[in-house]
Amino acid sequence: MAPAWLVLPYFCWSNMDVVAYSLWAGSCGRWLWNRLKRHGSRDSETWPLATADNAKKILHYCNLVQGAYEKTPGEIIERITYGTEAWVVKVAPTTLGYCPPHYILRDPERKEIVLCIRGLNLADHMNYLALADTRKGSQRFDGGYVHRGLLKAAEWLMDNRTELLKEELEKEPGYKLIIVGHSLGAGVASLFTLLLVNHRDVVGNIEREQIQCFCIAPARSMSLNLAIRYSDVINSVVLQDDFLPRTSTPIVKIILLTSLVFTVAVIWWRCIVDTFISEEAMLNDEKRLYPPGRLYHVTYKEPCCCWCSLRRTCHIKTAIPVEGRFERLVLSSTVTGDHHILHYTDFTKKAVKNLEEIQIEAPKPQGMNRFNSLQIASDLEREDPNKIYATVVLKRTAEGN
Repeated sequence: MAPAWLVLPYFCWSNMDVVAYSLWAGSCGRWLWNRLKRHGSRDSETWPLATADNAKKILHYCNLVQGAYEKTPGEIIERITYGTEAWVVKVAPTTLGYCPPHYILRDPERKEIVLCIRGLNLADHMNYLALADTRKGSQRFDGGYVHRGLLKAAEWLMDNRTELLKEELEKEPGYKLIIVGHSLGAGVASLFTLLLVNHRDVVGNIEREQIQCFCIAPARSMSLNLAIRYSDVINSVVLQDDFLPRTSTPIVKIILLTSLVFTVAVIWWRCIVDTFISEEAMLNDEKRLYPPGRLYHVTYKEPCCCWCSLRRTCHIKTAIPVEGRFERLVLSSTVTGDHHILHYTDFTKKAVKNLEEIQIEAPKPQGMNRFNSLQIASDLEREDPNKIYATVVLKRTAEGN
């Protein structure tokens, strides 16, 4: 029998029916309004601009990681249009599901040994299992929590690739070790970097400063305390509205392992619930996973005048925030397109050009304004990575000035 509030006029509803319907309508309306008016650029609106040199590094590694989607040295060099086939040390187009495909490059121009790890392969069910193999708080590491499935892939790299990396670093003293990954590979790269930093003897006891990781469109892989602690060696790059860095682990598992209808229903329910969870409550959850390290946000559209109009300008902003690490999903037409590695490369290239033009302009004399105070904080972060400035503190400091 149908409920009374479906078939009777409004004045016949019981008090409980009215309250239940009002709560439901209010929650849906609030969630929909918050999602429609939200733009990805809001996540980094208080962050300072990155330097042109750092933006060029990001562009370079976005280009290199594209080679991980190829299967032979010739195809890799043709794809990245950089170096020669002799630079390619190792290609692993398949690892029987233990780890995403990857390759190792010796770069004599930049004096680097680079390990590039590809992203999610939609045709390989083992990739789905690796990304879905976790449960909140199920894997502890170094005083925090990490993604269990991604850690297993990183441990496989420790067992099977560190000897080769050590040989290459011993052949070329002074070279840096760079780990680059996209999507699923970015999550593996971040945890492999954690393992390397804590066991540097497996790669010849190189200095911590000689290890750097660049995570392009990363999956959430580690708890907040680890993300902050390793921000001097791990860098995460997020493009505009990219969904994966904003998607919590339970929702990722649902997307990968359930039917489309059930996925849509659960995502809507989770989004409605998340609307009423404060960011403070999220921060107090020590088991919650986050994008790792220092964050770089590549933006190419911003709200202008009103929330529905957009201004298209490419920039890269950077910070090591405690709050505001891409906590909310953004509903836009580019939410999945922004995850593609080619889009990362294209928009980063435009951002580099804009940053170069900004830095070429002669600075005008001015007092301490909002941008200056944020830039000073950013400079202090670079000098002392362990001195972390929360986004909320930066905002209050800027408003006070």
